[in-house]
Amino acid sequence: MRYYRIKGCRSNYKSHAQKLSADLGEFFKIPFIKPVIKREVSFSNGLRSDAVILLIQQDKGLCIILEVCNTEMDSYFQSKVNELRRNRELILSELTQLLGYPIQHFILAVEGKRIEGVWELSKLIQILREVV
Repeated sequence: MRYYRIKGCRSNYKSHAQKLSADLGEFFKIPFIKPVIKREVSFSNGLRSDAVILLIQQDKGLCIILEVCNTEMDSYFQSKVNELRRNRELILSELTQLLGYPIQHFILAVEGKRIEGVWELSKLIQILREVV
C-alpha cells in the first residue's frame, strides 16, 4: 500500500493516521455531497484538529471538526473541546478563512470516545446518509 502525505504533514501512518484516513473516506461515500477536507488544521489559539471537513450540497454547507481519539486521554480531549467552544468566534473566523466559505457554525465529531455534546462520528455519518 502506498501512503501519500502533503508537505508539512507530521503523520507517519501508524494507527492514528490509518484510522483517520479510514474515517475521512466515509465522507466520500455520502451521496450527493462534495466534501472538502483539510488535515492537521492549526488554529491561532494553539489547538490543532485532526481534520476539518466541509460538506457541500448545492448552496448549503456543514462544517465538522473531527478528532480521532485512539491515543488521547479523556481529560486532554475534554480540555480541547472546552477550548474550541470557549474560542468559538475565533474558530469560526479562521474556518471561514481556511475554507473560503462563510462558516457560521461547526460541529465537533469524535471517533473513539464518547463526550457529552460531541457527535460520535459513526452516528453523524449514519444521519447524513439518511437525510441526503
